[in-house]
Amino acid sequence: GKGNDGNDKPFEPSSAGFLSQTYSASRKHNPIVRALTRASEDVNLTRRFLDRMIDAREHDLDVQQYDTMRDLVHYGEATSSSLLYLGLECCNVRDESADGVASRIGASVGIITALRSLVYRANFGEIALPAEIMTKHNVPEQFLLNPPDRFNGSELSPQEEVADEALKAAVREMAHVAGAYLSEARKMQGGVPKEGRSALLPAVGALSYLTKLNSVGYNLFHEDLIA
Repeated sequence: GKGNDGNDKPFEPSSAGFLSQTYSASRKHNPIVRALTRASEDVNLTRRFLDRMIDAREHDLDVQQYDTMRDLVHYGEATSSSLLYLGLECCNVRDESADGVASRIGASVGIITALRSLVYRANFGEIALPAEIMTKHNVPEQFLLNPPDRFNGSELSPQEEVADEALKAAVREMAHVAGAYLSEARKMQGGVPKEGRSALLPAVGALSYLTKLNSVGYNLFHEDLIA
């Protein structure tokens, strides 16, 4: 959930901090910052959520691989959930039930984002699957970092077949966790004020991806997912 660190105050630039400096320097020139300025003035966006997103993204720059699913979920909550909270505020919704739904959708989106980025990030030596999941399912690290060529008509070797099935099992587990978060959100959605429902539409895209992932047998290298 949102938590409470005592900093739930409107987004007001100050002389300290990277966010405030960037905000002050760029709001006349950057269209995104200008839009943020307008939104903060209109609905008093909560500064803490903006800081939380930036801190999490900055930390993620140094992360080659998260250790646990909990770490990955925490990152999703810090980024995607925070963005959803701000979206709700832009709809003039500050509601505990809506926040609970947003928290769960954000956690799911965080997991799905990791799955969607796996093939791309492997090109840069990064592993999107948490270490504990890879260990549990015996997924070889090199199978991700140096995957076999699947698109030239050649078949996987027996060893690669074993690794491929291990990867699918790991992906399936992560997808099921993401789906569980969406299921919780769906059960709670009746408590979301009507005017805030549009802010939670990312849940639709998340569910669509999980449905497609299931249809291809949790094969992240399937052409329908990476085309």
